[in-house]
Amino acid sequence: MIEYGGLLQPSFLRVTGVEVSMPDIDMQTMTVPKRMGAVYYGYEMGGRTVSLDVTLVKQPYRTLEDIERELASWLFPFNSGSDNPFSDLQRLYLDDNQDRYLMVRVSNTVSIKDLVTAGEGTIEFFSPSSFYFDTMEIYDTRTLTSTGSTSNNLTYNGSYDVYPYEITVTMDATVSGFTIRNDAFSKGLTINKTMNAGDVLTIYPDKREVYINGVYSMKYLVIGSRFPILLANRQNTFITTLASGKCEIKSKIIYL
Repeated sequence: MIEYGGLLQPSFLRVTGVEVSMPDIDMQTMTVPKRMGAVYYGYEMGGRTVSLDVTLVKQPYRTLEDIERELASWLFPFNSGSDNPFSDLQRLYLDDNQDRYLMVRVSNTVSIKDLVTAGEGTIEFFSPSSFYFDTMEIYDTRTLTSTGSTSNNLTYNGSYDVYPYEITVTMDATVSGFTIRNDAFSKGLTINKTMNAGDVLTIYPDKREVYINGVYSMKYLVIGSRFPILLANRQNTFITTLASGKCEIKSKIIYL
């Protein structure tokens, strides 16, 4: 069974074929005048496309209107707690492995009425990420102690298959602003706002969003800020201006 947006496929929908594309590859090269060939800078991996070949099996007690409404609700889930309720990426679990999922949205123009009338068709999803995500989540909480300086370092071991998706910082005292960055980069994420003891700053690196006490707070993000990330196969040190407080990093395992 296919699960999308937290719901199993409708009972009248039969999946007859599943195809997941390999990630798109973009080679990073530069041609230098008067030099043969090109300089290679590595490559970037793009997203994946998931195609579902489906057949509709109409139950005798269901009307086409009922089927159309249920199918639309499944393909276009609504998240009432989001600022973009119809555009948030949703988890897609495929038959082959229920322990991992892709973050996707419907990408093709699905004519539900044509699908219902013809009885078969193709539904396409697009995943901006190259990776599958594991259902297992990793939590790491560090308590920061004042060192008498303006910074505090947190060390995390990064690998190609682990990345932070939520960073929560709880303030122990009033601060006029907050910055966190990976020491490998010159720029970090800076919040230009006074926060009091007990205030909670939540950073979502994958969604590029910041919340303070549960309130969407991107307006306090300094222009040019860079969201924290874990670099592959190295020890990562996060430098923060918070002298004391608690920092929790949640991460996931990912696969190609």
